[in-house]
Amino acid sequence: MPNNIDERIEKIKDTIKNNVKEWFGDDISDAKVHYSTKSFVYDFSDDYIIKVDEISKDESQFVALLEYLVELKKNCSEICVPVRTLSGKVYEKVELEDRVLAVTKFEKAKGKLLRGNMLNAGHAYVAGDVLGKIHEYSIQLNKDDRTIIRPSFEDEIKSIEAILDEDFVMQYYDEKAINQIRALLENVKGIEKTQKNFGLIHNDFTFYNYFVEDNKISVFDFGDCGYGYFMYDIAILFLSWISKPDANAMLDVNGNLELLMPAFREAYEKHVSVAENDWDNLKIFMQLRQIKSATKLIMSNHTKNNMVIGGTVEEGIVRKQVALSIGDIYEQLDQSLLQTRDNIMLIAKMLKEGKCDESNPKEVYLWNVIHSDESRPFYEYILEEIESAKQ
Repeated sequence: MPNNIDERIEKIKDTIKNNVKEWFGDDISDAKVHYSTKSFVYDFSDDYIIKVDEISKDESQFVALLEYLVELKKNCSEICVPVRTLSGKVYEKVELEDRVLAVTKFEKAKGKLLRGNMLNAGHAYVAGDVLGKIHEYSIQLNKDDRTIIRPSFEDEIKSIEAILDEDFVMQYYDEKAINQIRALLENVKGIEKTQKNFGLIHNDFTFYNYFVEDNKISVFDFGDCGYGYFMYDIAILFLSWISKPDANAMLDVNGNLELLMPAFREAYEKHVSVAENDWDNLKIFMQLRQIKSATKLIMSNHTKNNMVIGGTVEEGIVRKQVALSIGDIYEQLDQSLLQTRDNIMLIAKMLKEGKCDESNPKEVYLWNVIHSDESRPFYEYILEEIESAKQ
């Protein structure tokens, strides 16, 4: 459990368990509790989870998201959707002084987290098909002139610009880097919006937010869903793939793109027609994603108060994101992948020996990372390989 879980939330966990029986008819008294930066989840069955999110007192955006997911399911069966309460509601809420917690029952994603040996052209095709269905439905919403109440892309840009205006940002970026970022933001603002390239997107479609089973995927966590460019959604996915620690470790960024892009495009474009100049913006949107991540982490690190539920931000993670967000994004990612490969070799050595060199700060840091609750799933495959080798 992260070490800065809000004590008030910790105290009401059992109360929520009692309420869930009344609201949904489910006994979650023996459920395992998993934490992320924005929510926590009760894992109590093979088919469902109970998810608890902090939401604003204006609940309209949250309600709109849940109703949108129910509708989207008809177009994209691969997404996990909310299950209504016994009284027909899409969620219940718990008010906690100045906070509102939403309690929702969701379908449980089938399978497990993506591992590097699963990331191939076949998987890229399946992911392209699913993301294409999501964007296809957004285009239909555009044609019907329907508006779902969710955050806008412009809000994200304004948020980044506001953080860049803060004096403390100069601790992480020099003036030249900030000017580079501002130029990129202006470039993004100039990209044309059409019915076919801009609409409601997942906005966090990464390998963290879907599970894989028999080359099928189950998509979840639409909490960041909002209005944006479809290519931004694609950039987020590709960025997560090509920077994944165990993915195609001997390839560079361009090698990963050449391996995955053709299959992804073939499946995606069954649902959405994409102009070639839109694909040309992939690199820009990848860099925008890195800039967004870096500025959010800078703000979190500055305030020392990340999220209500999540753990603390490591200074090293902030610095890494800042480094990745400036300069040529592909070149920066290649440098990061080289460092990652070295780290994986060191991790494998430590896991094989069952210890780390306590006099080596890097080994101690990596040892703590791979044994943390949040990071361990990414390294389980290494442990399994080691165990298999022993037998």
